[in-house]
Amino acid sequence: MTKEFSLQYKKTIEQCISQGGDIFNEKAFNNFTKIALHSEHKKVQARFRVMNQFGANTLYSGNGLTKVDINSPWGEKINSKYGVVETFTFERDPLTINDLNDSVTIIPLKPIH
Repeated sequence: MTKEFSLQYKKTIEQCISQGGDIFNEKAFNNFTKIALHSEHKKVQARFRVMNQFGANTLYSGNGLTKVDINSPWGEKINSKYGVVETFTFERDPLTINDLNDSVTIIPLKPIH
């Protein structure tokens, strides 16, 4: 889920919606991507499953930060492109930061404007 692929995925979602597609119906989205994307179809379908099964929507930017939806009530009130740090853990029972002890370093970050 790189920055470049995240942009491509967002464009695909927008294109599907603009053509009346249902982005919450896997079969319908699968048919759309087969026609619209050909060679990228399998990669986009995998990303689609991550979105619909785990919640990593199109605001998941691929650069380590979650994009701010400027059209949302919250997004209209802040002056920033990005919000929280992206995290995606694919585990049935993930450990907490405290459980990881010295294997994780927390680094304070400065806001990006």
